[in-house]
Amino acid sequence: MLDGERFLIDGILNEPTDANMWYQLGLFYRTHDMVWDCVRAMTHALRLLPTYAQALAVMGGTLADNTNYTLAIAPLEKALQLHPGDLYARANIVLSNAWTCQWVRNRHHIELFIQQLQAGLDGDVKAFPAPAHMLFIIGGYREAGGLGLPLMTYRRWVDAWAQVS
Repeated sequence: MLDGERFLIDGILNEPTDANMWYQLGLFYRTHDMVWDCVRAMTHALRLLPTYAQALAVMGGTLADNTNYTLAIAPLEKALQLHPGDLYARANIVLSNAWTCQWVRNRHHIELFIQQLQAGLDGDVKAFPAPAHMLFIIGGYREAGGLGLPLMTYRRWVDAWAQVS
């Protein structure tokens, strides 16, 4: 058992209906690259609180981080329905849609992602997909007649990413 895991499991044993305890356990597993343990913990949190947008976003983001893009889409879509301003979920849905060739569906998400990025980075920047991974998606979008990402916005994103790396 990993350091900290026992503490979180003890908390769940004391309060098995506390969705936040399950969420915290899922975050712990995510930081240790334990993808399926994270998904299971988030699933427990969502059984207790089906509208837990953060649990949906972390579940989807964890799946996307580990190239399970098809599985990532549903929880990310639901997270965005519940919390449309979640830039982390938006970045991961853009990436997941691109890797599963959902071009038409992605147009809307890319536009919102660019608008949200221009408004400012909010949240754990390190948890976002790498700016370089996203550039090919956003760059291709501009070539298809989309707005495109202004260079200064992209540069702020890269600088923020570099500071937390």
